[in-house]
Amino acid sequence: MSILTEPTTVAQVLILAVGIYMLLSFLRAMRGSGLVGLGVVLIVGVYGLWGVAGRLGLSELKHVIGGLLGFVFVLLAIVFQPELRRGMATLGQHKLLGRLLKSHRKEVFVEVAAAVVTMAKKKQGALIAFERKTPLDAYIEGAVALDADVNRYLFDSLFHHGSALHDGAVIIRGDRIVSAATLFPLTENFEISKSTGTRHRAALGVTEEGDTVTVAVSEETGFISICKDGKMERRVPRAQLEEILRNRVGGDEAGPSTDEEPDVERPPLLRRLLTEHTGQKIGALVLAFLVFYGAHQDLIVPKDVSFQIAVERSSVGVVPPGTLRVVMPRADYRMAAGSADECRVRFEGRNEQLDVLKVGVGGVLVLEGELADGPLELDVEEVDWGALTLGEGVRVSWVGDAPVLNLERLDETKVRLEPWMVGVVEDDLGVRYEADRERISFRPAEVVVRGPRAEVESLAAALAAPQPSAGPDGGPRSLLAAVRLGAGGSGVRVLEVSLARELSDAGLALVQAVLVDVPVVPREVELGEIDVPITLPSFGGNGPPTRLFQPPSEDARFRIVTRGLVSGEEGAEEWIADKQALRDFVRDRLRVFVDVDRIAADSRVGVVDFHGLGPWREELPKVNGRFQEACQDPTSELFVELQTESEISLTEIPPRNEDGNGDLDGPQAPGGNR
Repeated sequence: MSILTEPTTVAQVLILAVGIYMLLSFLRAMRGSGLVGLGVVLIVGVYGLWGVAGRLGLSELKHVIGGLLGFVFVLLAIVFQPELRRGMATLGQHKLLGRLLKSHRKEVFVEVAAAVVTMAKKKQGALIAFERKTPLDAYIEGAVALDADVNRYLFDSLFHHGSALHDGAVIIRGDRIVSAATLFPLTENFEISKSTGTRHRAALGVTEEGDTVTVAVSEETGFISICKDGKMERRVPRAQLEEILRNRVGGDEAGPSTDEEPDVERPPLLRRLLTEHTGQKIGALVLAFLVFYGAHQDLIVPKDVSFQIAVERSSVGVVPPGTLRVVMPRADYRMAAGSADECRVRFEGRNEQLDVLKVGVGGVLVLEGELADGPLELDVEEVDWGALTLGEGVRVSWVGDAPVLNLERLDETKVRLEPWMVGVVEDDLGVRYEADRERISFRPAEVVVRGPRAEVESLAAALAAPQPSAGPDGGPRSLLAAVRLGAGGSGVRVLEVSLARELSDAGLALVQAVLVDVPVVPREVELGEIDVPITLPSFGGNGPPTRLFQPPSEDARFRIVTRGLVSGEEGAEEWIADKQALRDFVRDRLRVFVDVDRIAADSRVGVVDFHGLGPWREELPKVNGRFQEACQDPTSELFVELQTESEISLTEIPPRNEDGNGDLDGPQAPGGNR
């Protein structure tokens, strides 16, 4: 990343360029500009060589050149002392300083305007030149040197016909009259009127060579003319002379011309900034960048960088920028809760040394030896910062307090998973289904739990106890987090399970993923017991004639059990109604009997049998349509269990004989005869 992309770089380079441009403009105004140019080239060359030596790592050469730079500037100041003195003197005429010294310049314009108006009324010829940015030293050296205040009476004396100095021009530099009887070159403009006199031609000629402003008074007409940039304004109104002089000398605005040809309109300010003195501006910009770059590279600066702390078991691999990798001595260490997860580091060095921070840097801290559990303060001196470590003189320190890691030793134990170790949430399952908790299974059946040594030992002791420790509800404490079965019918739900939250909060974790298989079956609901009379039918056999038995005095008792048929919450109106409907259905269809044909001849004990439910899946919806959906589920069930003895003792009725002995006319068992 280049320093040019930094937000403040452009502003700093432009500020330096403006300053250097003003310095070059100042030097250009000095006499002996060729020597000054040579001095500038010398400075740029030495400074550039110093920068190249720094970039190529030539530290000895850079040190020598850096030590000589101060002597070079002192030497140049001594050599160019006269030029510097003259240049300082010319600064007083600069338009910017003229604006800053507006009140002082105002007196000059007042005196000059008053003198010119007086001489115009008397038709006394005069030529006054205002030196601005372009130096007039060449003309001053050939004239009569003066150093006098600007005064209207002095002008009248200098341009009086009897004075020896009246034929030349007077030059004003700043607020001082510096010369009189000065001779200027005549204009080379052949388009000027033939009637223009020598004084006016000289007034126009000097303005063609620079930015000098002249004011001339005609001896013949007494008219006042002002020349600037090779253009002449004729017949300047006397009442406005002071204001016009102030605008022409103190600013760059082109004033109206009363000549035959109007002045050419000056280009806009932005265009002048881009087109005027282009080479000088480019040179100033290049020199400003070199100065800025050299200062940037050699400047000792602090830079603060934030890093995310990542604890790992190996130092192999590239460290991502902005990461401080802390490598544990062994795999059984880890960073516990309360550890710092980020830090700030301060790097102090030269900009060229810290350039790597622009693209990002990472650090590696390898912990060694036997470390105790608890807080560990990191040492910034032990961190390997990669490329920054090789930089001489780069100082590294923490910003604020040093980051602290809370270390823990890890251990692990194997656990064989049992159904009671996982909780099952059946809220969304529906009232007709339930989990078969006895048949819950896990994959794998044995897992490894890892965590802090104390927690692992506590867990192992709890699992080894004869009875697992009780949970908040009084049941066994779950090892695994509860799983939610969701909606749906019967079947096996395969779910991923994690460690119970209270264990994970203690720092324990499963080493591998665990799946649990939870069978979902129809919910079993008991409808209670019913009593059904026992009949003694004869279904006809091939044996001897059926004996007659008295009807049993007791009823058969049955327990009714359903799975997936009863809906609604337990105790709710719907739940009670379903139970009653199913009891009535069973009572109306259940038939209980003892087949007398199957009783052995020498026995009076019969076997209780029953039938009547038959195809209840088809019959039950016909009796009550609310069971339509439940009966379509093949896993739903309706069955009865005999609760009384499956065998019953019967009392046989003796047969009646022909001679009247016996009880042939007594009561018979129902169904006893065919």
